[in-house]
Amino acid sequence: MRRAMTIGVMACVVSCVVLVPWQGEAGYHHGTHAPGVRVAPDLEVLGVEVGSFEYDRARAKVVFTPASRLEMIPGKTYGWRLKLNTTRRQIAWVETMALPSTPAHWGISSHVTLSFDRTTATTRQTTEVDEHGYISNYWIFSEGDPVGQYTVRVTIDEVDVATSSVQVY
Repeated sequence: MRRAMTIGVMACVVSCVVLVPWQGEAGYHHGTHAPGVRVAPDLEVLGVEVGSFEYDRARAKVVFTPASRLEMIPGKTYGWRLKLNTTRRQIAWVETMALPSTPAHWGISSHVTLSFDRTTATTRQTTEVDEHGYISNYWIFSEGDPVGQYTVRVTIDEVDVATSSVQVY
């Protein structure tokens, strides 16, 4: 079972559960960190990707498609995933997402705090590592979300493991 966040800029509703695995080709070129970030002796981050998550009914699975640009379509699901080499079953992580301007609204939960100017959300979560060695987080665009550059930074065990910027148009 995977727990994920829906940012309603993304509607920050934490309890959206995805019960099916996703499939996608590894292409860890969307982050600023090179593969092989050693967090601890039992945890290495092999790569980061940003892109879209879509449910493929024919294959009964969620398919991840890496992207460097995201179209702002209300209701469309986007996010990040990290490929890990670890013996841990769960990973506690912190995501900081900076938007180019204030969205019309944030859907927030107890896991999320907002910056004073309401352009940055910080999420603290613990996620199970899936059977393919991934953890992920996603959001769903909403009416009133800004276009421009979004920057997502992820830390694990207080180590900055990934920073990705993506253009939302």
